[in-house]
Amino acid sequence: MSAWKGMGRYGTVGFDLLLSMAIGFYGGRYLDTHYFGNKGWGTIIGAVLGIAAGFRNLFRAAKMMERETAREDREGTGVPYGDEYLESVDRDAKQAQEAQNAQNAQNAQDKADAAKSTSTDSDATNADKP
Repeated sequence: MSAWKGMGRYGTVGFDLLLSMAIGFYGGRYLDTHYFGNKGWGTIIGAVLGIAAGFRNLFRAAKMMERETAREDREGTGVPYGDEYLESVDRDAKQAQEAQNAQNAQNAQDKADAAKSTSTDSDATNADKP
């Protein structure tokens, strides 16, 4: 599933929770004022039912998200980088490190040869002088 589709589907879960609680509360309040004589029981029961419905929707969305994630992982579509890609990245990094080590060794050898030739040249120059 694409990131935008997931955000659209699961981004409204908090709104659903609040909406369920509000509908339960105001529905119970309406029943209280019109049918139960303003005793408050309808409001309390409506609020509790709204909260229960909201959390039920929240848990259902979480389970659905978990199932979709597991399905995508099984199919290999949920992970942005599959095992083959990660292995190739590791292989490339190892080859790059080996190439860097070889370059460092070559640079060290070149410096040693340059120092050796410089010291040989200076020894020959000093030998010509009395």
